[in-house]
Amino acid sequence: MVSNKRILIIGGVAAGTSAASKARRIDPDAEIKIIQEEPVVSYGACGMPYVIEGLIDNFNRLIARPAERFKNKYNIDIIANTRAVKIDGLNKKVYAETLNPKDNGNEYSSAAPIRLIFDYDSLVIATGARSAVPKIKGIFVNDDTSNQVKGSSTMVKGLLLLRNYSDGIHIQDSIRNSKSCVIIGAGLIGVEMAEAFRRRGMDVTIVEMADYVLPSLLNEGMADIVKRELEDNGVKLVLGEGLEEVVTSSHSSSRDVRYLELVRTTKKKEIATDLVLLGTGVRPNSEIAKNAGIELGVHDAIRVDEHMRTNVPNIFAAGDCATARNYITNKDVYLPLGTTANKQGRVAGENAAGGNAEFKGVAGSVITKTFDLYIGKTGLDKQEALENDFDPVEKEIKSVTRAGYYPNKKSILIKLVADKKSRRILGAQIVGGEAVKGRIDLLAFALLVRATVDNLANYDACYVPPVSPVWEPINIAASQTAKLFTG
Repeated sequence: MVSNKRILIIGGVAAGTSAASKARRIDPDAEIKIIQEEPVVSYGACGMPYVIEGLIDNFNRLIARPAERFKNKYNIDIIANTRAVKIDGLNKKVYAETLNPKDNGNEYSSAAPIRLIFDYDSLVIATGARSAVPKIKGIFVNDDTSNQVKGSSTMVKGLLLLRNYSDGIHIQDSIRNSKSCVIIGAGLIGVEMAEAFRRRGMDVTIVEMADYVLPSLLNEGMADIVKRELEDNGVKLVLGEGLEEVVTSSHSSSRDVRYLELVRTTKKKEIATDLVLLGTGVRPNSEIAKNAGIELGVHDAIRVDEHMRTNVPNIFAAGDCATARNYITNKDVYLPLGTTANKQGRVAGENAAGGNAEFKGVAGSVITKTFDLYIGKTGLDKQEALENDFDPVEKEIKSVTRAGYYPNKKSILIKLVADKKSRRILGAQIVGGEAVKGRIDLLAFALLVRATVDNLANYDACYVPPVSPVWEPINIAASQTAKLFTG
């Protein structure tokens, strides 16, 4: 029997294209369409800092599958440069309008949009997230004194965001004739882009409200190692201060365009700069869902169950616009990461096509790199464990990544958190010169299977001098943590 099912997907980056591809494998005959605001689909946004740095030579290299491949190989229609504006869940319709890109592809013209209506049997919302623009004086051209956040099209010249494909191209164009940049926020974007800009020979300052870098990943002691790595590579750090004001000037030839001169921090420190990158987090694009009566959850992300279903029949959500279940706390969290988006997209696509797949949840596993340092976290830190009613202990150990006599060994610092009552591992942080990902992945798996410190202390780790010391650092950290239970 030939399927007449109509599967519609809003959003075509990670979650959306994963959903479409999986839906096609489940139902070879369904009509599958993706509505995508951007002119490109299925690209690796996490790779943009490395293109800007010059390590990868072209943004097109980040495109995993071009739109024509979806059509020719998978029979999936891509409706690009099109924005979904309304969902009618009762009548199973999505209203959309076309966007008309200008020649450079980074902005849209003011030409009148074409109105479109799409019918569906199953809908997947994969609208992603957008950069969170803080309410700061001077960011917007026509709003120097008020705190009303407006669209990015009115931001002053030299203010940068990094979220989507066109943002990356805009940054690459902007730094060609720029010598300095102030990065607001020492999170993942901040530390990755600090390296990218320094590799391009720019003067870089990071301004961070917290007292240490990567505050959402690391405790202060672990973060000190990252701080030293940044400073050793010429990055200036202004910690414990936020951005208070962006100071601009206008040229007489174009009074509607304002140019950056400097930024002023909350402690009145003034930093002259050509560019400012706002790395102040993201927020889910969930408004279209809310307006359709779809329930939102933490951080205003779309609330979904383990099947990626929303509270409205036949509507699923996945990726950076949706919640996820933490498999340690069994609570909903908002964790906008590419790995989560792809996994949730597959589940949503299978179920939109009639399946019954489950998303097993997340542990909050994150890894990043800045210069020669790798930083990873999974699960809970001690404070998060306390907030979730555990009785945690923590232990930090320092080891090396190769045998002591083998050349070029690197330091590695591991912190484990475990529950005193159950001896269960609750989380870990690792900072080191290499071999962080494999170890943080092992610990994420340990969290999934509810492993104890005794399990980790006794598992049979491999050993060969070029890649490990004879005593595996995870074994050591777990053994040392176990001793805390008898103290």
